[in-house]
Amino acid sequence: MNTPFVFNDAAWARIRHAVLNPRDATSATVMHNAKGAMTQWLQQPDAAIATIGAQRMHAMHTATLGDFPAQALDNWPTLRNMPTYDTAYQEIFHIRDYTYTKKTGFNLNVTKTGLSFSLTVPGEAAKIYTASGEQMYVKFDRYTGGLGWDLTELEDNEFYDLEDQSTDFRNKAAQDRAQAHYDLIDEVGAGGDVGWGGVSTDDAALRDAKTINTAVLQIINAMTGTSTVIGLGTEFIVLAPYSLHSRIKHALTYNYQDSGGSEKAVSYRVTPRYSTMLSATDVYYVILPKNKLVGGNRQNLRVDTQSDVISNSQVWVGSMRHAAAIGDTNQVVRCAVA
Repeated sequence: MNTPFVFNDAAWARIRHAVLNPRDATSATVMHNAKGAMTQWLQQPDAAIATIGAQRMHAMHTATLGDFPAQALDNWPTLRNMPTYDTAYQEIFHIRDYTYTKKTGFNLNVTKTGLSFSLTVPGEAAKIYTASGEQMYVKFDRYTGGLGWDLTELEDNEFYDLEDQSTDFRNKAAQDRAQAHYDLIDEVGAGGDVGWGGVSTDDAALRDAKTINTAVLQIINAMTGTSTVIGLGTEFIVLAPYSLHSRIKHALTYNYQDSGGSEKAVSYRVTPRYSTMLSATDVYYVILPKNKLVGGNRQNLRVDTQSDVISNSQVWVGSMRHAAAIGDTNQVVRCAVA
């Protein structure tokens, strides 16, 4: 039975020996174990989606490890493993897991009208309604990238440098997948834009609050008559660049009066999320999450490896397959701040 591979000093030493002595009897086994361990480690961002707690998820959207002092990290173990990549898109898109299938893509129904119910007299057959609308096929794309370990660093036991490079490789893959989802949001047409609300005599926070209310109401009206039902408990997301963090925060906490218990200006359930991956820093989005905003994960990041004598390196090539689509652009409204 093979010894499980772990990234510690002893494991790095075995890798070093295997790479520098490829004909050794144990080298093939060591590199096979290393490949499996590297793949498992690279897929930690995917595994974290299903296991991360709600509080930790919220912290990930508002801070990175660098925002916390060392003492705080020592006293809060969960933050020590907090990823530095953007995950807010996972709350906006419904991410389907296709990793255990052989599908080349997925269908997304762009439904205009769907099932409805009516009173049925005992013994009467139910009325059958057929959903109308279009269907789009979303194909999984393959994304690849390469990482080269300089054999000189292995010879010199510079294992920490190799770990840093591998961590950057993993984080970049996660960031690229997030970017693909944010690019879709940025590409939503300008036809549904909402201008800055209120009047010139209003406080800026109040004008922003009125803008958010207008955007939510626009989404609600657009969903009328579709298969998407919105109720009092429906949650909307404000997706904004970090440059607007303070403005959005003030808008969502703005009260019509300074006295305690005064009504908030924003009338709906709205959760803020922030990202550095949006193309503009002077607009933000009000979004009805999930529903027709769908992503699919066909293959988590995995690697293959081989020695490259020309570049004197051990090359790791990573690949992943995923796709996303917005089936109803009315779920996304772009908002102005001036």
